[in-house]
Amino acid sequence: MRVLRLSLALLAAATMTACQFQSPPESETAPADWTPLSEAAIASSRKQISFTTHVAPVLEAKCLACHSGSTAIAGYSLENRSRAFEPGPAGPRIVPGHPDRSKLVSNISAAHASLDVMPPVGDRLLKVEKKILRQWIKQGAEWPEGPEGTLRVPR
Repeated sequence: MRVLRLSLALLAAATMTACQFQSPPESETAPADWTPLSEAAIASSRKQISFTTHVAPVLEAKCLACHSGSTAIAGYSLENRSRAFEPGPAGPRIVPGHPDRSKLVSNISAAHASLDVMPPVGDRLLKVEKKILRQWIKQGAEWPEGPEGTLRVPR
């Protein structure tokens, strides 16, 4: 397990340059509390998770920089539903209704001990954002097809 963690950390370090988006210079690499979600969106997430209101802003702001386009790390793209739900070499990435069987959840929940955060560079996922992604999968991982379900890297 230790070798696997070290290998994953080395892989992440080697591929960080593949990210298409860099955080603003003033953010260093780990802002303490920035979220793309409004207070109202966070409050409403305690009831039902909406892809458009809760999930898409988090994925676009904090995940797509490294998980989109031809340079998607580990070949995993979150640009649209079909790409996001593709199975990976280690198993299913998103299993609707089963966050504990979804690699997306395990990947944002655990990282190498020296990093202990995801993403390894850029704006970190906050606990509330991780909780929202987990709850979204638990509620069935609704993700619209077509243009309304297509995510884009922020500019």
